[in-house]
Amino acid sequence: MLRIKDPPNFRRTLVGLCLIVAPLIILAGSVIQPTSEGDEVREWLPELAEDPGRNDAATTLFIFGFVLLVPAIIGLVHLIRDRGIVLGHIGGVLAVLGSILYPVLFSTTFYDLSLAENLPIDQAVKAQEGTEDYVGVYFIFIPAIFGWTLGLILLSIALVRAQVAPVWFLVLVVLANVAIFAGNQES
Repeated sequence: MLRIKDPPNFRRTLVGLCLIVAPLIILAGSVIQPTSEGDEVREWLPELAEDPGRNDAATTLFIFGFVLLVPAIIGLVHLIRDRGIVLGHIGGVLAVLGSILYPVLFSTTFYDLSLAENLPIDQAVKAQEGTEDYVGVYFIFIPAIFGWTLGLILLSIALVRAQVAPVWFLVLVVLANVAIFAGNQES
């Protein structure tokens, strides 16, 4: 278990726990998150307000899950020796950056939920769509999405090259990212 006086044991145990707990928390958030039928903000905001408790809980779980992935990613980078070390560090930095910025994206759900519950739909839509006028949004969105995706793929390649993970692990990471993007295109 977590023995504070034994730093290597503490580090390995903490990373192992984060590798298990973080994905389970994210999965729980995915399971309880209500599905959305609307593609447009005008359709989506009222759906968000229909079940505020579930949206609140799912968003909170997503935020904590992604934050707990940071030590897991750092621990995976530390497993890489010799082959793949540069690729692993580049992938690790990108994945950590994405894992830190994803919660920022998720936290906007609280704002959207408040808009949906407290404003008439026209005003809520105008306020929500107004965020697209700010350049800073893209400095969060782009590194979150591409840093996370590209970082995990590069880190997975490095883990395979270092013979820490089997090839099927890399295949699963790539397929999971394809499934996420394909799912987002359909919804």
